[in-house]
Amino acid sequence: MKLTSRNLVAFASIAIACLVLFPVGCTRDEEAREAAQQPEPIPPRLEDPAYRQALDEHRDAQLEILTVRQRIVEQMQAKFADAKARLGTDDEDAINLELEKDPEWTSLRDRLTDLDTALGDERRRAAAVVRGRIRADLEKGKGGAQ
Repeated sequence: MKLTSRNLVAFASIAIACLVLFPVGCTRDEEAREAAQQPEPIPPRLEDPAYRQALDEHRDAQLEILTVRQRIVEQMQAKFADAKARLGTDDEDAINLELEKDPEWTSLRDRLTDLDTALGDERRRAAAVVRGRIRADLEKGKGGAQ
């Protein structure tokens, strides 16, 4: 009986302390509320139409490459599934060996490699545009501070 009442008193004390401290922890600072409602500022370079157009062109080029790449991957997957069904095995090494004999498979694989290279090049060019603009903004900021 004493053990039960002692646990009950401890539980009641903790519950009362939580109820007292809960509203204190939930108050919000008015400045934090206002800051949360204000939208984040847009970097000035994103307001430049020429810069945005350059980024859009790089994005469109990347999407075009990815679209062609996806079609090639789907063709390769279909050829792989066909070879798997023809051979009647799940052994990927045996399937790949069979596919290596097919000139169309080799051509698809080479085109996929070329597209991956082109995608990487396009991403590097887009990064160079962004990097160049950031450097120009930094130089402009340094020139105005002197």
